[in-house]
Amino acid sequence: MKPIQLIELTKNVKILFSNNLIELSSRRKKEVEDFWEEINQQNSFHRGEVFNVQSIIEQENSYKIVLNCTDYAHYLHTVRNHITDDEGCKVVVNSRTK
Repeated sequence: MKPIQLIELTKNVKILFSNNLIELSSRRKKEVEDFWEEINQQNSFHRGEVFNVQSIIEQENSYKIVLNCTDYAHYLHTVRNHITDDEGCKVVVNSRTK
């Protein structure tokens, strides 16, 4: 797994939603489908929408983060199988605290 690098952002952050679905290769789609069938035999999980970071672009005065859509099966397959290639899910998680 790639190391996580945290940096302080000193510019504005713009988040754009592309409303596009991730298009996985046929091989990866099959891996995700097979994984989902195996892990969700008891219907314990919901295959809901997940936001994925498509790109991060540093501009002169801001960072532009573009999000697209995938689903929970793709996310969970990525995490459980330690996928680090270009087709791995780069999920955005809500980190609210109470």
